[in-house]
Amino acid sequence: EDKYYAERAFNNWRQDQNGFLNYDRDNYRVSGMKIEIMDLYHNGAIFAVKIGNSSGKLCYVVDQSLSALKMRKHNLLPSPTIDTVVVWLILDRQNHLPLINGKPNIDHLRMLSLKNKLDQWKKEVRLQGLRPLIYVNYVVD
Repeated sequence: EDKYYAERAFNNWRQDQNGFLNYDRDNYRVSGMKIEIMDLYHNGAIFAVKIGNSSGKLCYVVDQSLSALKMRKHNLLPSPTIDTVVVWLILDRQNHLPLINGKPNIDHLRMLSLKNKLDQWKKEVRLQGLRPLIYVNYVVD
């Protein structure tokens, strides 16, 4: 319906500017359910991307990544060779998170359910022998 929503524009931009493969809206059917494996792929890494400012909205990207990992674990979905799984949060907020060693400290997010989901996600990624990464960027006005 919304052909040019913000995440699609971001994913298209990453494809055009940085050579990412764009899988946004590429859905696979498994037992009648639509599964989006990833938004982007680049150099052995799959990326799930979400723009938002609430825990409820941002938790969706973690659920998306977990679903893809579970399907991959059971060989139900085709996917390229991967060694890294990335959740890319693009925060729609004025105040940036404090940095620790140049990286955003997500402990300062007041989003308990998101932080709990990220912990669960990180464990699942590691159990599959993959490297978990969380990217944080901000919406620019």
